[in-house]
Amino acid sequence: MRNVFLAVLLTGFLLLGQGGSAAAAPRLVQQMDIVADKAVTPMDYSFFDQPATGRVELYNVKNLWGAGAEMIFYVETGDGSDWLILNFSNSTVELRLQQRKLPLFSERVGAITAATPLVLTIDDGILKASIGGRSKTVAGVTAFRGNLTTQSIEATLKAYRFMEPR
Repeated sequence: MRNVFLAVLLTGFLLLGQGGSAAAAPRLVQQMDIVADKAVTPMDYSFFDQPATGRVELYNVKNLWGAGAEMIFYVETGDGSDWLILNFSNSTVELRLQQRKLPLFSERVGAITAATPLVLTIDDGILKASIGGRSKTVAGVTAFRGNLTTQSIEATLKAYRFMEPR
């Protein structure tokens, strides 16, 4: 009898735990090829229709210009708007938050491939930027504004919004 009681109690805790801690699930909402030119012409793209939390993945990034080419993701923070800038040299990409003057990390451009995308995630007020096994987190970043500007950087982009489970 005691074993049956413990089994029922354990099952109840497991069921309560599933309902109380269900995390938001990512849902693919946009996939696109980002095109650019060699003249460093700013090109704007939208991936969300309004500010939202989610994940953005960049694959097969190509720098058409060389040193000084950029891709800018517009984000919301507790202090207002900021820019998450990917600054490209001939062989490296540096990630930084512009308003905070906060460098996140620097990596070889060649490290961003189909198998190891650059992943930017914003969830619960935390920005996580990662390439392969390297990552950096920053508190106080609340949402993607849903758009980006690129200057001579091509890539494939996948955007996922976090949706509340039903």
